[in-house]
Amino acid sequence: MRRVAFLIHGFFSSANDLEEIAIALQDEQLFDHIVLIDLYDSPKGLNFLKHPNILSPIHDPAFGKKALDQFVLYQLLHHQNEIITTTGDKNLELYFFCHSLGGLVIRSVLQNLLQPTDSGPNGSLYIGQGRVRAVITLGTAHQGSYLGTAFSVLRLPLQSIFEVNKTIFSIMGKMIEKEAVPRKKLAMSQFSKASDFIKHLNVTFDALPHDIFWISVAGRVNEQDNVTIPIAFRRLLKNSPNDGVIEVSATILPNFRQLHILVDDCSHGDLIRWKSTKGGAEVWSILKHVLTNAIFLNNEPPWSF
Repeated sequence: MRRVAFLIHGFFSSANDLEEIAIALQDEQLFDHIVLIDLYDSPKGLNFLKHPNILSPIHDPAFGKKALDQFVLYQLLHHQNEIITTTGDKNLELYFFCHSLGGLVIRSVLQNLLQPTDSGPNGSLYIGQGRVRAVITLGTAHQGSYLGTAFSVLRLPLQSIFEVNKTIFSIMGKMIEKEAVPRKKLAMSQFSKASDFIKHLNVTFDALPHDIFWISVAGRVNEQDNVTIPIAFRRLLKNSPNDGVIEVSATILPNFRQLHILVDDCSHGDLIRWKSTKGGAEVWSILKHVLTNAIFLNNEPPWSF
């Protein structure tokens, strides 16, 4: 059985930002195939909201645009077919390493886009020919974020600003342009703690097969040392323990069927810098232990590390 690791990046980022994870996984030779998924089908920072709506299972995509979850599912199936065609092996185990927004996108794929027929006779969940084995999220706001809540509040003022001057606010406008994305579907507002999207994901989580290993990793920075994050931005996090972007409490999945890992002195960016930062190296050290001593051996939780 071939192990396939899919790496999915976060908001306003690119697949290139997961290079250190790819190198770490390759060095250990834990997976037969490592595939980087690009959410935006574009260079970093360009057209980064080309696929802005991840609520397609709940609402129709805006004006025919592919939703993020649909776009990712298409890529997963494409890469799996290439692997099967090249190797002739149809037995694939799928592992997902998802940073920030990427964790919500893959949850939407698993919980909203797959049908009951995608489950095998033993209750395992499949994407195409591949059995979903484990989902590892890094700094993902499973409970929604204060940042998303703030954007939700700001969306109407931002809409007005955009309509006043389309030139100055062209980049911001792509996030809120009503001709492209209806106001209630703004990408950032979907991450609000009160958003329908977050509520739907968390209500339907228990419907997933119980044989999927769920690991959620959270970083925590020392507030006194967190000088790189503007004070006004930090206040959005309401002084709760956080990685500089996402509060720790938001990274907990809505179920006991998970391993929640908290790494100190680890920022949101460090969570994917497994080679160049102390916090990232600790994340990888823990995950490597869990993969080799628990998941690959099919051990049941609780796990020790």
